[in-house]
Amino acid sequence: MYRTEPGTAQIAVVAFGAHVFGMDRSGRKAWHFDGTSIDSALEWCRLIVTAEHVILGSRLEQALVCLSYATGAKIWHVKPPLYADECLLVDGQHVFIGSGGEVACHSLADGSLLWHEKFKGMGGGRMAIGFPGNVENFHLRD
Repeated sequence: MYRTEPGTAQIAVVAFGAHVFGMDRSGRKAWHFDGTSIDSALEWCRLIVTAEHVILGSRLEQALVCLSYATGAKIWHVKPPLYADECLLVDGQHVFIGSGGEVACHSLADGSLLWHEKFKGMGGGRMAIGFPGNVENFHLRD
């Protein structure tokens, strides 16, 4: 995603391996979340940052985690019914995951699973999920 207007948020979120850092604009670490507290093999593959939340998805441990944007404190951690490696989208009070031709919807408030659609008989394939002005896109060709 590209933004044409300069941002005003003060914390950049950096995720790699099992670690997530909140870095202020001067380069100071504002906070650190160590995902090995959930599982030693955890590795993030998806990241969404909103004004209040940091949502992370992991394929290896099939984990979905929500942190506080301001502090890095863990709000919730769930094991979703599918991997969060292909599509991850936050819209309103919902977190959507798409992978392998399935879609699941979780509550942003507590991570609870609201619904899971397997699209039986439709096969699999690359995923995209979207609402007007908010799309988790896919590439038809690499």
